[in-house]
Formats: sequence, structure tokens, C-alpha cells
Amino acid sequence: MHTDARLAREMELSTDASEKRTTRITVTLPPDNYALLVRIARSKKVSASWVVRDAVDKYLAADIPLFQRAPPVQSPE
Repeated sequence: MHTDARLAREMELSTDASEKRTTRITVTLPPDNYALLVRIARSKKVSASWVVRDAVDKYLAADIPLFQRAPPVQSPE
């Protein structure tokens, strides 16, 4: 199955437990961007990965509001 289609299907089927899973990706950056990323991470005393995750969260929230995390669905009692 195509990666994007599989990811979309996994997002549809996500539950509270599976939402805690993460997916590892590889990103290639130009040297100047990487140096700036490392400098930002050091100034915040966090990892470069944390800065990237934070940036992705902010980008998705600002530019693609439909992908914002929905509140958990409560099961009927």
C-alpha cells in the first residue's frame, strides 16, 4: 500500500493507545539550516529533534487547521 495512503488509514483507525506511537523520519537539511537548528536547540537546552517536532506541530496548527488534533472520542455509556 502506498505510504501516504497507509498513513491516512492509520490516522483514521487511531485510538488513544495508538496515538502515543511515533514514526521516525529522516530529513536532509542544507548545512546553514542545520547549523541554525542546532543553535536554536542549544539556546533552548533541548534536542534538535525537539525543535523540529515543535516546528512541525506549529506549522500544522497554523497552516492546516483540519489536521489539528481532535479531542478524544468518548464512548457512550
